[in-house]
Amino acid sequence: MSVEIKKTAVNLFSKKGYSGTSVRDITKSLGITPAALYAHFGSKEELFLKVFAEGWEEIIKEVKDIIISSEGKPYKDILHDVYTHYVTAYIKDKQRTVFVLRNVMFPPDELREKVFDIFYKNASEFNIHMKEIFNECIEKGIIKDLPLQEHEDIFYKFVDCFLFEITAINKVITLDEIEKHWMFYWTLIENRR
Repeated sequence: MSVEIKKTAVNLFSKKGYSGTSVRDITKSLGITPAALYAHFGSKEELFLKVFAEGWEEIIKEVKDIIISSEGKPYKDILHDVYTHYVTAYIKDKQRTVFVLRNVMFPPDELREKVFDIFYKNASEFNIHMKEIFNECIEKGIIKDLPLQEHEDIFYKFVDCFLFEITAINKVITLDEIEKHWMFYWTLIENRR
């Protein structure tokens, strides 16, 4: 039952926001009583934070899986795979991705600090993996010898422009657009000796 509750909550929080979604809305959608929901989650806040955290954890887990399974691949391909995954995560589970991203950009006022704590914890874990990749690429002369922070900033700025379009204007991004964007990004950071 908790899986169904979480799925319904993500759907409603995505459409109506945290403040606009009541426990009654969730339970009515599921055909259960509030007591049944409270048997799994102590409050609406607990449910919201749980699905928000799980959304980020899943995205980070998928990125880690890409990195782990890419042993022996050229670093350019690893960066491409991570970049593409990060931008296309919404295709796999659009509802979850839009929910997570919108709430990072526009967190509920009463949960702002808790939302940012969850986000920064997951972002810092992701950044550790990205720093390792960028560091290896710099050491091997594959990408420009810039400070790691600059490489992170460039990567996130490129990814963020798509994520903004996905979450703010609900734009569907094509794989062709992603590839063109990737090539522009790569030409910007590639070390052309």
